[in-house]
Amino acid sequence: MTDPIRLSVIIPVYNAARWLPQCIRSVQSQGIENMELLCVDDGSSDNSLEALSRLAEEDARIRVVSQENASAGAARNRGLDMARGEYVHFLDADDWLFDGLYGKLLPKMDESGADMAVFPFSTWDEREKKDSLLTGLLDGRERITSFAEEPAFFLYANVVPWNKLYRRAWLQKHGLRFDAIHCANDRGFYFRSLAAEPTVLVSHVCGVHYRIKASESALTGGTRYRHLDCLFTAWEGAQKAFSRQPEERQAMLLDATVLDFLDVLDKTPPEDKADVESRLGEYLRGTELSVLQSLPIPCLWTEEERRLRAGETDWHTGAPPVSRRKKYARGLRIWSLGFYLRKLFCR
Repeated sequence: MTDPIRLSVIIPVYNAARWLPQCIRSVQSQGIENMELLCVDDGSSDNSLEALSRLAEEDARIRVVSQENASAGAARNRGLDMARGEYVHFLDADDWLFDGLYGKLLPKMDESGADMAVFPFSTWDEREKKDSLLTGLLDGRERITSFAEEPAFFLYANVVPWNKLYRRAWLQKHGLRFDAIHCANDRGFYFRSLAAEPTVLVSHVCGVHYRIKASESALTGGTRYRHLDCLFTAWEGAQKAFSRQPEERQAMLLDATVLDFLDVLDKTPPEDKADVESRLGEYLRGTELSVLQSLPIPCLWTEEERRLRAGETDWHTGAPPVSRRKKYARGLRIWSLGFYLRKLFCR
């Protein structure tokens, strides 16, 4: 009798032939025999599909499908439709795993019964040839928690799917899917998953090396300003998912979203900034902000928002939004940890 598939690793692939061997080998070396690697080629114009076919010939656990270019979100959804594993991990084709990730994390998922796990990762900068561990998730201790218990911790966390592991039955139960858009397709998925109230394992097991290519400028990418329509679509999907959430959570979602918009503006090249300012200002003028009255923490971007709405330009004075955001995120970790400690010790 064939053992049930323990894990489905879903890898959307687009013009990633250069990095595929390192990515696939890092999964194969995890020591999990009863898993499947679902590689979805999203209309690559390089030889990614040929590279995948060669790798699949060497390992029966690798399944390869191809589709016309439709976005990483559509490719991930295709992989979900194919998946048979008890757990699901979404991995990007240009990244690679730390040794032993699955062997350490899967038993913790079994023991805890969690619907989702989140774990820290490192960034590999191709220009500097430097690997840097992002330590935000290492604040506090490993724990089983939930969105209801620590809403700020999750609402201001990184939305990417590849530093998370999901129980597939839970994804199916709530019909969770990615947006089929070419940028920010993971934002709606992440916030819809939070709205489904998961039990979450916050792990200290480092999982993924995230590759920052020489052409990129930051983890969030330097070209998102070209895809504002996608960002707006992602935000509207998240807002819809939160329509029945308490106002405090809706306020934090809006706060996190506007901070993200300002981060995009901060990374926009000078020659494109006026256009992006204009489009963001127009969008914000049509956005209802009254829910922010329920925000349980200080809002730090009101002046930027006011000027964008008013159509003012050349207003970047003092610390840029991204610097404020870093300070803000640190404050949120302190606030969230304080909330957690109060809950722990004031029962």
